[in-house]
Order: sequence, then C-alpha cells, then structure tokens
Amino acid sequence: MNNIENLLSRLDAYFSGKKKNEIYAIFCIVFIIVFYICYMFVFDISQKYYDKNVNLYDNIMEKISVLNQDMSSQKELNVEENLLKKNINKIQNIKDDVKYLDSELKKLSAISFEFKDKKSFLNYIAKEAQENGVFVTKIVDNSQAISQLSVGKIQDINVEFISNFGNFVKFINAFEQSNFIIELNNIIITSIDDKLYVNMNISAWGVMY
Repeated sequence: MNNIENLLSRLDAYFSGKKKNEIYAIFCIVFIIVFYICYMFVFDISQKYYDKNVNLYDNIMEKISVLNQDMSSQKELNVEENLLKKNINKIQNIKDDVKYLDSELKKLSAISFEFKDKKSFLNYIAKEAQENGVFVTKIVDNSQAISQLSVGKIQDINVEFISNFGNFVKFINAFEQSNFIIELNNIIITSIDDKLYVNMNISAWGVMY
C-alpha cells in the first residue's frame, strides 16, 4: 500500500512541473505503447488461429478432393461393371443361340443322313414307285457335292415314269407326306391314251454337318 502511495506521489511530483501539452504527449506515447503491445499480443494469437484454420481448411479440401476422386472412380467402376454384365449377358445369349442352332442342325442332319448315300435314295424312290403303281423308265443323277456346314440338295435325281392319274397323285403324296425334306420340281406331264408320261426332279435336301 505504501509503495503505491509513493509511486503516485512521485507521478504527481513528476507531472506537476510539466505543461499540459507535455502531459498529453506523454499519455499519448504511453497509450500508443500499450496499444502496440496489446495489438501485437492479440495479432499473434489471431495469426496463429488464422493459420491453424487455414491449415484445417486445406486439409479438409484435400480430403474432399480425394473423396471426390474416389467417388468418381467408383462411378467409373460401376459403369464398367454394368457394361461387363451386359456383355456377359450378350455372350450367354449368343451361346444359347449357337446351342439351339447346333441342336436344330443335328436334327436336320439326322433327317437327311439316310439319303447321304445315293444308293439309299434311289432305293427309296424305287420303293415308292413300286408301292404306288408307277413304272420308272429313266433315272438321271444331277447331284452335286455341297460344302461342310451348308444346306443344299444332297441328292438331285431326274425321273421319268409312266402311270395313271390316280397312281401319279399317290406317288406325289408319298414324297410330300414323308418325314424327309423332299422337293419335287420341274414336273412335265404328257397324257397319251389315259396314261401319264411324267418327267420330274426329285431332290433330297439336307445339311452337311
């Protein structure tokens, strides 16, 4: 307490001999010094706070950037995955189609297999002619080889025969109602004394498989 009173006494003594302008000047200088000290103290704290938050902001933005890249990569992966699934489905559909086509070709090949041998086809024609009262007078083989995995005429025979109308119809129906793929074309008919003189092509279609 005495120290404070002594200090105040000294200040009064010091300022008693000064002019008012000098006193104001001293107060201004003191105020400036105090303000500067406070300013530097507060500025230092504020700068540290600012720097800290700037660093925090930079870290957050960096993490957001990485996250966006990850999300973009994930989206790209999702697109690629969906595309891959579609391609797999397409491939599976193609496999199913090929499997079905292979099955159908085997069935067709099995139907035509009996006539891959020319002798068997000629015997088939002769059998139908005999059973339906048709007299065969001439046979010409016009068959041509077909390539592997192709559809075509595996046998192509030109036949001339004589019959009446009823037997002619039965003979034709026998081929059309058979389980084989038989084509009758280029039919030329000449009628003499109730007899039909017929020239036509009989072809067996099949698959070389």
